[in-house]
Formats: sequence, structure tokens, C-alpha cells
Amino acid sequence: GSPVLWKNLVDPFAVLFYFSLKMTISAKSASHSDSIAAPSLYGSFETMTYGDITVPVVDLDGYEAAKLFDSELMELMGSPPNHVKSVLQVCLAGPFMMGQEKHDWLEDHARNTWAQASVGLGRTLLRKKDWIMSLWAPYTLADNVAMWPKTEVDFGQLFLKADLWDDGLEQAIAFSSIGTHRVETASRVFGGEQLRFVVALNAFASFQVRPGFSRYGGDMYFSEAGMPVLVVTPDGTEVSRGSRDWQYWKFVWRSSLASMVTLQDHLHMAHYKVANVLATSSRRELQPDHPARRVLTVFTWGSIGINYKSMFALSLKDSALSRTMPVKAFDSLTETVPESLPDITRTVEYFADESRWAELPRQLQEAPFYADGLLLFRALRGLVQGYFDLFRDQWCDQDDDALTDSGLLALEHDLASTLAAANYQGDYTRRKTCTQAAERVTAALYTVTAYHRHVGQVGDFAIDPEVAAFSW
Repeated sequence: GSPVLWKNLVDPFAVLFYFSLKMTISAKSASHSDSIAAPSLYGSFETMTYGDITVPVVDLDGYEAAKLFDSELMELMGSPPNHVKSVLQVCLAGPFMMGQEKHDWLEDHARNTWAQASVGLGRTLLRKKDWIMSLWAPYTLADNVAMWPKTEVDFGQLFLKADLWDDGLEQAIAFSSIGTHRVETASRVFGGEQLRFVVALNAFASFQVRPGFSRYGGDMYFSEAGMPVLVVTPDGTEVSRGSRDWQYWKFVWRSSLASMVTLQDHLHMAHYKVANVLATSSRRELQPDHPARRVLTVFTWGSIGINYKSMFALSLKDSALSRTMPVKAFDSLTETVPESLPDITRTVEYFADESRWAELPRQLQEAPFYADGLLLFRALRGLVQGYFDLFRDQWCDQDDDALTDSGLLALEHDLASTLAAANYQGDYTRRKTCTQAAERVTAALYTVTAYHRHVGQVGDFAIDPEVAAFSW
């Protein structure tokens, strides 16, 4: 049976969201390469816009079409009737769910407490993670694959010493986990020790939060060996290693990092800016038999379906993520976050330029994100360059390398206008050569593969509220 969700522990919205999500996921099966549908259509399609984000409602490649009430379109796409479930889930269940009662209950000590969940010494469950796991561990997908992803790193087992978190946790997060891409070099001396690295998150303290919640933030400085030494709080207070507030501010930093990586790097950069725009423009402008459409279909498969659903679950006001995060004006993030994202080339700047790679400190060059990322980037660059070479006579001017293929020119124009309309950073006015186009395609493919895998691996954090929380 399902775990008990006491009415004094979680609000009606959380109860309904949990059970609807569990029911939806349990009907799914793991996907495989033969699940990808070959392109058969191209052209205009219905879209949905919220803030600066616009996503297709229907994927012309046939994956998880979200609105198939039109019988002619259903016949044309050959989609099975069960695809209509997406409409029922999103258009009917979504608004009903978002209309449910929502309570923070921060000042009510008889509600929303871990004691209510029977967590703690002398109670049924020892750790908060145990309660979260009880919600998911017993359940599987339709093909008996575990519903919650298998734990890759058990942070509690490795770093929880009695009731204190060892500083090796922050070192691991920054140099071997989801924080590596945000590590910057620093030149600060504190207590006579040279601080070589920093992961700066105080900029996110500008997000106004609901009453009773704490703000995001914390700039954490690391030694030459990668160990955390200092946290500078949003108000400028210096919290040193081992001080009274050290454990708390480490938690704030970990939580802020997990939250902002999820919101900015995963959802908005990997999903909306790159995968969504590439999937949208390629289906709108490239004919089904165009060689570029064929290869881009493989790398954007599933993007439209998941991004459309994410608008309801993760982006709208009163969505699940808006309840998980304490940001007061949550619905404004679909405008402010896109404007803050760097150009796509920033995700691969150290891989694409040998001189930039040489500037990386050895500790970062050897970090999995960079060491493994370089290998995959080179493989993707070889794939893309080889593809352009194969069709160079058809796509490129032999004298000045300018793009000449009508389909790719239309794609380039659509990409530029779509990115500009969403206020994404970047120069989208300059026409690209084939070489430049290949470089940007490589950056895009890297972002939706290796980069997405890196920033999307928050399961080990989300399952353990003592490691990190999206609100506190």
C-alpha cells in the first residue's frame, strides 16, 4: 500500500500531486533506441507560450503528442489513442491540481513537522531520507524498473559522521558532482590560507521568498586541495570552517546549488533554451528526409513531450516546482531566467578551444565533468564535422564556406528569431559559415547529452533533505 500522507503533514495539493505522479510514472516503461520515430512531417504546429518560453503542443515526430483531439491529425500521424492521455493529464488534471489548497504551515508546530512523519530518534524512521524513500522505493514502472532512479552516490553513508556532515561532502559536490561547471578560480586569502576556488551563489539571494522561508545564497571558497574553507553569506558575513554556523551555511550552500542548477542550468538552459528551441526549429523548417533533420531527431527525441508537460509541472504559478521552491514571484522566472543564460558556446568553451583548456587548473581538468566531457565533446565534434563533410557539396559554398542549403538557412533563421524572441543572450544576427554552424550544432548536441546528464543528476540530492532542500 501507499505510505500514509497525514492531512496535518502535507496539504491537498501535495497529496494529489504525489498520487497523480505515481500513477502516471507507473504506466511508463524504459525507453530504448527503437522508440525513436522517423520524421514524417514538418511545418507549423500549435504552441504554448508562458512568459518568454514557447513550447510546441504537438511533436511532429510522433513522440508523446500532447493534443490529439483532431482526428485528421491523429490519422495523419498514426498515433495510438492512448496518446490522448497526455491531454487529460495536462489540460484537465493539471488545472484541477493547481486549484487545490496549498499551505506552508511554517508557524503551525502541530503540522508539517518531521515528528508528524515519525522521523527521528526513537521514532519509526531514523532519517528524513527514509521517509522520502518510503514514498517511492516500493514502486516500479510498467516494465518493473524501479520508479526512483538507483542511488549513484549515498552521501549520508559517505559523509554523515554522527550528526555532522564532513567537509568532504562539499568537496565532492564541487569537484566530482553537479557543482563542477560552476567552479571558478579565486585569489583570496583567509586566515593565512590561499583560497583557490569559489562557487558563488549570492547572486540568487535577490530572489524574494515567501514569508518564513530563508533566501538562497552563499559563496563557498575552497583551498588548493579543494576543501571548503569559507562561506560568505548574502549580507557579507564570513563563516569559517568549523565555526558555530558552519554546518548551517554549508547546508544553505548545498541547497542553493541544487536548486539553481535545477532551475537555471537543467530546466532553462538544457531543456528550454537548447533542446526545446532545436526541436522546435528543426521540425518547423527541415523536411523529414533532410539529412540534418534525421540526425537532429535522434538528439531531440522526447524533448517536446517532456518540455510541454514541464510547463505545467515546473514553470507555471502554483506548479509543483513553485511549491517546492520558496520564490515569491515564481511565474516571473520564465522571463528573468532566460535573460540571464549565457550563449550556448559557453557550455563548451573549455572543450572547443585548446588555449582555454590550458587555462583550467589541473584540479578541474581532472574532474569528471571536464575529463569525461572533453572525450564526449571530441566524439560529437567528429560526428558533426564528418556529417558536414559528407554533405559539403550540397550545403556549403566551396569558396567562402557560406551556408547555401535552403533548409539549413531556414533553420538558422528560425533558430535566431526564436532565441531572440525569448530574450536569450547571444549574437543571432550574423550569418554563419558551415564551420561556424558545425561548431554551434556540436555545442547544442553536447548540451542536450553530457551537460544535461551532469546538471540533471539531482536524484541523490532530492532524496535526502539533510543533504539539500529546495526550500527551508
